[in-house]
Amino acid sequence: MLAANREIAALIRDGAKVEFVYEHGCKQTKRVKFIEFDAPVQNTYTAATQIWIQGIGPAGRFRCPDILLFVNGIPLVFIELKNSNVNIQDAYTKNLTDYKVDIPQLFHANAVCTLSNAIERRIGSVRPLGSSSSSGCAPTMKRKRSTARRSLPIRTACRA
Repeated sequence: MLAANREIAALIRDGAKVEFVYEHGCKQTKRVKFIEFDAPVQNTYTAATQIWIQGIGPAGRFRCPDILLFVNGIPLVFIELKNSNVNIQDAYTKNLTDYKVDIPQLFHANAVCTLSNAIERRIGSVRPLGSSSSSGCAPTMKRKRSTARRSLPIRTACRA
């Protein structure tokens, strides 16, 4: 999963070279961008709740993450929410760990994982930025108390 995440992160960041062959035989190579970082208003932003995703492989289990945030159809943010009476560790051990096994393709492009029980939250990624470790989204993720004043700002540019 870590290798796939790195490869897709590079494609998202740098784009991919694509060769076009026109009818008259002329070839042209262009770089295709999957996310427009220089003009974010050009991107499409989608938040989806409780969507069923079928896993790959022979088992093909279906899983239903709480919230996924997409940019141009790419699932970049995974959010798992628990009731306030549930220990935040359970969101990791009973949900995220299973999701990584059952629907690993969801985390190939993942940039951020957030786990919360309305009292505290953990934020991480499949791998910590700048690290070769694969322990991201683990219980050692950055821990914060959830309060309205300390919530993460969300800025989006929506297209009409």
